[in-house]
Amino acid sequence: MKKLLMLIMLLLPMWVMAQTDSLTGKAKEQYCMVTEAPKTLSTAVNISVDFGQPTSLFGSNKLRDEAGKVKTFHSIIDALNYMASLGWELVNSNVIISGAESYTTRYIMKRKIE
Repeated sequence: MKKLLMLIMLLLPMWVMAQTDSLTGKAKEQYCMVTEAPKTLSTAVNISVDFGQPTSLFGSNKLRDEAGKVKTFHSIIDALNYMASLGWELVNSNVIISGAESYTTRYIMKRKIE
């Protein structure tokens, strides 16, 4: 009985494809993390987006427009509305407090892949 249970536990991950199309094996959803941090001496906010891609040591996760220019946002709502216009949907958010007046907010977003 233990051998059968162990065999099922080893083979089960091969049969289960989380968030993938069972016929093509491709992902159905894509996730990203939008991070907000206050800009020093400004009313604007720093926004970075992590799509899970590797970045270099001096690389940037800033959003860029079609011309390659870094996109600036006046508030997090501005950034979330922009992401929603691209088909992203808010899943979860959390605040990380580091110090008396320093914080970072992270927003997890997803969108369907056609």
